[in-house]
Amino acid sequence: VAVAGATGTLGTELLAMLDARRFPIAAIVALATERSGGESLEFQGEIYEVGSEPGRLRGCDLVFLCAPPAASLDLVRLALRLEVPCIDLSGALAPQPAVPLLVADVAAPPEMLRQPVIAAPASMALAWAPVLVPLGRAAGLRRVVGTVLTSVSRAGRLGIEALSSETIALFNQQDLPDAPHFGRPVAFDLLPAVGDVEEDGSTAME
Repeated sequence: VAVAGATGTLGTELLAMLDARRFPIAAIVALATERSGGESLEFQGEIYEVGSEPGRLRGCDLVFLCAPPAASLDLVRLALRLEVPCIDLSGALAPQPAVPLLVADVAAPPEMLRQPVIAAPASMALAWAPVLVPLGRAAGLRRVVGTVLTSVSRAGRLGIEALSSETIALFNQQDLPDAPHFGRPVAFDLLPAVGDVEEDGSTAME
């Protein structure tokens, strides 16, 4: 089983969940950016080297896409050529109508599980689906309006590191470090939107 983005926040959490549930895996192929090249990770008592070569997907039975969306799109194209089924957790394929969306604990038709690519919906849909699906089946839903507060960890390790360094600076009454990732400080604050604003005024996340 390959995990793309294995050293990132999402990939690390995925591996921890697979380990906790004793998911039957003979070996892990850990993929990450060149920045993580040379690192290693432990899974179920074994040590695996982290590499950045996409060709390592060859021969895998399954790949979890936990890398940033742009990198995940490149990997899914290669995986399909190599006939390796994909589960996209990056959000890159969630908006594509042809890609089935699957939510844990919400029953899916068996034919969905046989598709070459399955995607998880965006984070707020993952939280809402277990509640909205049974309501929709019982009474029908026409529209849902909600407010979502997203943590900086959505941006991965860079987001967590930005929040940590800014918080430490504030408590020590120091100048805030540069905030290139979010464009403005985030410690003890919030951003009014997540993602680029589209022509209709909504954001990509919405």
